[in-house]
Amino acid sequence: PATDFEEAASRKMAPDSIPQDIELKQAIDMYNRGYLKPAQAALQQIVESGKSDAVKSMALVYLGIMADDEGKFNLAADFLTRAAKFDPNNFYAYYNLAIALRHKGLYQEALRALEKAQSLRPDLVEAQNLKGQLQYQNQDLKGAEETLKRTIETSKDPLAYYNLGMVYKKDGKFAEAKSAFLDALNIASAGEIAYKAATQLGMLHATQGDLPNAKYYFERAVALSPATAKYHYNLALVLHQLNENERAIRELDEAIKLGSDNPQTYMYVARLYSELGKFA
Repeated sequence: PATDFEEAASRKMAPDSIPQDIELKQAIDMYNRGYLKPAQAALQQIVESGKSDAVKSMALVYLGIMADDEGKFNLAADFLTRAAKFDPNNFYAYYNLAIALRHKGLYQEALRALEKAQSLRPDLVEAQNLKGQLQYQNQDLKGAEETLKRTIETSKDPLAYYNLGMVYKKDGKFAEAKSAFLDALNIASAGEIAYKAATQLGMLHATQGDLPNAKYYFERAVALSPATAKYHYNLALVLHQLNENERAIRELDEAIKLGSDNPQTYMYVARLYSELGKFA
């Protein structure tokens, strides 16, 4: 089977304005410049200080974002829950908490946190997008479809088109899924949404036996993200089915050279090498 990328990443949101505080500003500047350890230490000091609750809440938001970036989702959720307690009107605490809870697989709890965020900032497209993702992961496909269609009406955001494509695909509406993924690819044109949308289009065409179009979109994915081993494997698989075996081997060589964190990818690559007679 071709390897699939499911969800697109959620967009964590750093605050667009912060309370007036020189130490908080310095800590955030360190974070923005990539000095993460000193930033974390400075933010922890702020939380333990006698500063105002609003300043402590914002420091905890940044600590939560950093913990989530490091894959420490329990710690992130703890920081962000504390941020919301210090300042119940801190949109960024609830929004980023919803993402940390999503990463923990707690979709109902994530939706509750997001509802609170949306009550504070109902205008933001990022929150609408995240709601659609969470409804999708909570198996509420009808709700997700409605949410994402509303998002698209106001924003034309490629992430919303991509997420809508995932909803349609899961619901078996393949023509609609292809249309949504194509919009995501065309609007994004580069970056994560573009190469994931190209991959999804390749998957759908391959599943329906349309190998020339599958090849085209897998080539697009490789061109957009040439350092991703899975994309070279997907292309090699279709090339093999089209009897373009020499090129299939070149793509597999590239996949092995790049390596992958996913052992399943290596298993697929080895199996396809064997079929191509490389090890036979």
